This record gives sequence, C-alpha cells and structure tokens, in this order.
Amino acid sequence: MKKAQLIVGTLHRQFSEQDKQFDFPDISKLSIFADNVIPCVLNELGIIEVDPSLKKRIDDQEELKSNELLDLQLRAVSISACDEIIQVAQSEAFKDLGLGHLRNLDLDFYFWTLGKEPRFRSLQRHKTCDTVYY
Repeated sequence: MKKAQLIVGTLHRQFSEQDKQFDFPDISKLSIFADNVIPCVLNELGIIEVDPSLKKRIDDQEELKSNELLDLQLRAVSISACDEIIQVAQSEAFKDLGLGHLRNLDLDFYFWTLGKEPRFRSLQRHKTCDTVYY
C-alpha cells in the first residue's frame, strides 16, 4: 500500500512541526514505501541480492505482474532489509552515532532521494504496471 503510506508520510513530514494533527504518534509503524526505486538502490548498494534470472528480466524491461510472486518478494525483501537497518541503527552498538530516532519514513526518503542521483538513475528498475497500489 505504497500510495496510502506515502500520503500519510508526506503529510507528517510537511506539516507535523506546524500542526500537531499531522504529528501522528504511530508514524514509526509505517514501512518503507516499496516502489521500484528502493529495491533498485538496495540491490546496487549490496544490501539485497536480486536473483540473476530476475535481474535479467528487469534489465530486459520485462513487466512483472502485480500478482506475480517475484514482484511481491522483491518488495517484501526491501521492506525487511530496511526494517533490519532500522533495528541495527537503533541498537546499543550504534548508540553513539545518534541514530535512535531513525524511522522507515526517513530511510525511505533517503534511499528514494539517492535513487534520483545519476549513479542510480541510470539503472534499470523493475516495473509493475497492472496495479494502483504502487
């Protein structure tokens, strides 16, 4: 439900400082917004590993169907990887770095922005066109 989470996250980021009605107390429960940018960036950074046969399909610009298991798995592994990054960042081992406040919302914004940089923009991303959810 990327788009539903995106609107909530955007409202929070843009207005929570000015208007407390947008300072949602459960904002940290949002997952990353698993679109096609995040898996591409995570793969390029070596955070997730995409199976070579799926990578070929992506590079060949073959559309993945929304009900196809590979589409679901690619998005799910991206969400899971980011959840793990958050857990590590908030762990005692990294306490001195001051990342205890890091949320999926912040991580998503970081990776999505990174995905717009030339190094990542030139990479082929998977496409799933038969859905309204992402």
